[in-house]
Amino acid sequence: MRRYREIILVLTLILFSIFLSITLVEPLVAYGQAKGKNPFFLPPGVYLLSKKGGPLVKKEKAPKLETKLPEHPPAPWKVKAILISEHIRLVSIGQQIVAIGDAINDERILEIEPDRVILGKGDKRRTLFLPQIPLLLTVEKEK
Repeated sequence: MRRYREIILVLTLILFSIFLSITLVEPLVAYGQAKGKNPFFLPPGVYLLSKKGGPLVKKEKAPKLETKLPEHPPAPWKVKAILISEHIRLVSIGQQIVAIGDAINDERILEIEPDRVILGKGDKRRTLFLPQIPLLLTVEKEK
């Protein structure tokens, strides 16, 4: 019985020394950062854009360019996807997802059909078509 107590005591001391050595390891070894260094500081030469707390930065005016860039007409809207369910109709136009009644550049979504979207501005109406054959997906619930 005394032998078992000695073995348990030795194992307890070994485990205690292992746990103690793990907790005393330098943060550089344990976490990959130097001790005392704030991980939220910005690297040298990088400054915040806000006026609060940042270093003073000398602001200079950019030189004016005398050349004018040619004006391009806005790119036409492209319908990427149409989703029609029992409760809602959505369409993805450009970078936006809109529903009936929403506005895009002063035009309202008037109707959403499986293969087209009708936009309106005042008395004018235009139709945007889905550029691919629509896939009809049917979702059935098991009873």
